[in-house]
Amino acid sequence: GIGFIDKNILYMIIGGLIRLFVSLFVGGNILSSILNHPLVMNFASSFGLMLSIIPLIIYKKKNKEMFFFAREKKEERNDLVYINMSEAIKYGKYKYILLSSFLDFIQTIVMDRFSAFCVVNMWIFDILFISIFSFFIFRIKLYLHHYISVLLIIFVGISLDIFSGHYIFNDKDYVTSMIFKFISEIVLSLGFVIDKYTMEKKFCSPYEMCFYHGVINFILSL
Repeated sequence: GIGFIDKNILYMIIGGLIRLFVSLFVGGNILSSILNHPLVMNFASSFGLMLSIIPLIIYKKKNKEMFFFAREKKEERNDLVYINMSEAIKYGKYKYILLSSFLDFIQTIVMDRFSAFCVVNMWIFDILFISIFSFFIFRIKLYLHHYISVLLIIFVGISLDIFSGHYIFNDKDYVTSMIFKFISEIVLSLGFVIDKYTMEKKFCSPYEMCFYHGVINFILSL
């Protein structure tokens, strides 16, 4: 068979269908130009991320009882040591959240302001940048099949872009936009790895991460 299918994948499918509906019935008019404005898109994205406060509250409420239960047993040495270690590890997580949020904002600005009309699929390089940053931050060892996969994805992606005529080198502005788009993918990849570090090493929940991302990006957009 195809293995276990997570029911949460339905959220992505529903999101894709909604995006398709908007593209079909909103495109090509004044409303479309307003919705596609970088500032409006950033506000909408930030607001959507801030809605993660709903599952965050549910998550906090469910874990609150477990936390207080551990506190009540703090007279036991092992529990006390565990709680102190947990709090020490979590300390400083907000600086990583702030950093990744700032990188996300910078990536959005660079992408929307300087390379919005560039059609080159620079995202094919994300797997390379994420692998590099993961190696330095997590010390993740790469094996032969990883190198082959990365090279294959990049080679096929570049080939498809060349075949589609996406690379235009006789237009100075377009070349500049390609460079900015390439830089934005580096920034985006670094932000992803920092988010992963914050969740895995600082015990930050994905709901909390999304919420603070939304708030910080909303403020920066203002």
